[in-house]
Amino acid sequence: MKDDTEIAGLFAAFAHPTRIAVLRCLLKHCCSGRQFGELSSELGISPSTLKHHLDEMERAGVLAREAQGRATILKLDLDALAGAAAQLSRLCCSAEIGQQPAARNP
Repeated sequence: MKDDTEIAGLFAAFAHPTRIAVLRCLLKHCCSGRQFGELSSELGISPSTLKHHLDEMERAGVLAREAQGRATILKLDLDALAGAAAQLSRLCCSAEIGQQPAARNP
């Protein structure tokens, strides 16, 4: 299992509504990907704001940039997303999670 810092970074990649919108859009175009300008226009996000969010996703390893001629195509790293889902599943189902505290009576 990845260490807690890596897991936190992975989940931070989706800890903003704009990054969830990027995720949805790129999933919709998972085979072809999107050029930066197309993504900015489709989502109605300024280029500087979009760049910030894409950088966060790239740092977490869930965004890939693919050169196609003079264009750069943005795609999700589907293997990394599957890994994130597996990490969450292992975290939620691990024996390391203790019992929930008993509810207090008011």
